[in-house]
Amino acid sequence: MNSAIQVWLDQQCAQIDGAAGGVVMLLPRGGRAPLAAAASWPAGAAANEELEAAAKAAYEQQAPQAQPRLNGAQRPVPLGPVISHPIQVKGRTIGALAVCLSPEASVPAQSALESVERGVGSFETFMRGQLAAGKASKTGSASRGSASSNPASARSASSAASGSSSAPRKPSEDVERTAEMPAPNSVRILHLLATLEAHEGFRAAATAFATELAEMFDCDRVAVGLAGRRHVKVEALSHSSEFKSNQGLLRDIGAAMEEAIWQGSTLVFPQPDGAQPRVDRAHATLASRHGAIAIYTILMVKAGKPVGAITLERSRTDPLPRSEVTLSENIGALLGPLLELKRTADRPWPLKIWQALREAIAPLTGPGHRLTKIVTGCAVALLVAAALVSGEYRVSAPARLEGAMQRVLVAPGEGYLKQAHVRPGDRVKEGQLLAEMADEDLKLEQRKAQSAVAQLETSLGVAMVSGNRAEVGMLQARLDEARAQLMLVETQLERVRLTAPFDGVVITGDLTQSLGAPVKKGEALLTLAPEHDFRVMLEIDERDIGDVKLGQAGTLALAALPGTPLAFEVHRITPVATAGDGRNFFEVEARVRDRSAELRPGLQGVGKVEAGSRSLLWIWTHRVVGWIRLTLWSWIG
Repeated sequence: MNSAIQVWLDQQCAQIDGAAGGVVMLLPRGGRAPLAAAASWPAGAAANEELEAAAKAAYEQQAPQAQPRLNGAQRPVPLGPVISHPIQVKGRTIGALAVCLSPEASVPAQSALESVERGVGSFETFMRGQLAAGKASKTGSASRGSASSNPASARSASSAASGSSSAPRKPSEDVERTAEMPAPNSVRILHLLATLEAHEGFRAAATAFATELAEMFDCDRVAVGLAGRRHVKVEALSHSSEFKSNQGLLRDIGAAMEEAIWQGSTLVFPQPDGAQPRVDRAHATLASRHGAIAIYTILMVKAGKPVGAITLERSRTDPLPRSEVTLSENIGALLGPLLELKRTADRPWPLKIWQALREAIAPLTGPGHRLTKIVTGCAVALLVAAALVSGEYRVSAPARLEGAMQRVLVAPGEGYLKQAHVRPGDRVKEGQLLAEMADEDLKLEQRKAQSAVAQLETSLGVAMVSGNRAEVGMLQARLDEARAQLMLVETQLERVRLTAPFDGVVITGDLTQSLGAPVKKGEALLTLAPEHDFRVMLEIDERDIGDVKLGQAGTLALAALPGTPLAFEVHRITPVATAGDGRNFFEVEARVRDRSAELRPGLQGVGKVEAGSRSLLWIWTHRVVGWIRLTLWSWIG
């Protein structure tokens, strides 16, 4: 671990202009002991106490430090500022880095501090890469030869090869060894993933993917193919963007891929000793016709089903190690679905719709999915039965109950309300007194008119006795006018008493709350409706008015009497639509056939008009179908 830290420190100090020395202070395992020097620069030099103190200060204060160096006696390094910065791994501070600059350095301290911050930020990533490379190296050495079974002989062999096992390695040798190590499998897979994501189009991504595989596994040719409706189609070849001219090669590679997909496993040609026998006729044909010595066909799997294959061809006699074959299988399983997704996204939208339909009906046509098939079959049977079986179609609409005839009683003239004998909801009989107006003023006018008539009658008698014809004619006219005025006053007196014109129910007009209030001539006081003669007003939606005809029967259910449906018959259809409650409707008048003592004008409910016999499917879907037709017509005309 210290050698890796030394390599990292060498890199960081080499990148800082004017660096004269450096030290890395880390916590030991467990984190309880104080900081200890893990590496110093230049390599092999004794750690400077001032650098260690600066590193400890940065660790304790959890912040970067830039301190000038004091001039003192016997300094081992030139004078210059000291820059220190804490080192964090996974959000936890584990140590600090301190670097001193020479006085001849031209770089500002702030720039040097920024360089140190960038270097510290790469510490965690660098150490993870070193650990992963070390694990890969140990795994590879454990699988090679018999040296791993005898540690003593392995150490002696290693010592003999290196010349001396006790000689320390230089940091530059560690860097060279790290560079020569193969990248871990996860890094290689991530590199392939980045290659796929770097290309928008499917064909370019597949070609780059095949080329990277060819370089990764040292192959002469790598082909990538995806399963189609009937056959596997070769989509890309390594190092070739235009490959459709060689149809014979593509046909042979596709046959080899289909051979592996049909058997559901990786195929290796020629088959290794002791392997389970496989059908490899197509692979043998591909090898004989196109000069490949070793062929490896790897499956690409999505949701447990093969979606394609990768064929690797080599002209070398040495086979791929088993670890590399396993890696290629993992690549096919991990990145195969991404290739399939890119191909789907690159298709034109009609093919996308067709593919979606095929995937939707696949559970109904393929094996298994018994429950889905049963449910779908029942749904189809229900739809067929609904299309064949007829039912009674009824148009539903909000409804209200009103009196068949309504009479409004108004004030006969200007005056004051004297008495009220009924209230809304009271049943009344014909001729029953309902309310009275104040009549004192009218009675005074009546007596005045009577007196005027009597005087004129007396004067007329005297004129007739005297034989004055002119005076008789004049008095006769005045007498007629006075009698007419008297009759008018008497008529007004008769009308101050409001009586019921027929048997019925008072609907509106609570006069008991306004006794003595002035009223104007013609002002509505009471409203009466017949007690047992009603009409139904239906608010038929404009989408259903075409299905309603005169004479059609229906049923009314009132909110007050939900268990007592009332039969009615359509009597009149209003030709003008009314807008209300966010919709357009037509008012349809119907006559109630049944009469009940519990009915009251103003009750509301739901009415249903019988509009003939239709199929159940049409009854259930005509509203939706009508909306779709209207929407499509509004879009395309």
